[in-house]
Amino acid sequence: MSKYVVVAGQNLQDVAIQVTGSVEGLIDLLALNGLDLADSLTAGQELEIPAVVDADMLDYIKSNSVVIATGQAPDEGAFNYDFTPDFE
Repeated sequence: MSKYVVVAGQNLQDVAIQVTGSVEGLIDLLALNGLDLADSLTAGQELEIPAVVDADMLDYIKSNSVVIATGQAPDEGAFNYDFTPDFE
């Protein structure tokens, strides 16, 4: 099985997109590596790579040397903040 080496600033969602072409590969990535969604990654950490989800996106990522690294920790995601709209 192939391995992926985590780069600085990557979280689990980033790696799922980087290696499967879609965030939909996240659950397989977690299961394959015995990880939990709240786990943090460290640069240099090796992870087993699950099956490709979106081959076209993965081809784009590879052919354009895209490195997906949002730099967000699991608890800093887009949906983990207090949003109180102000409708005046």
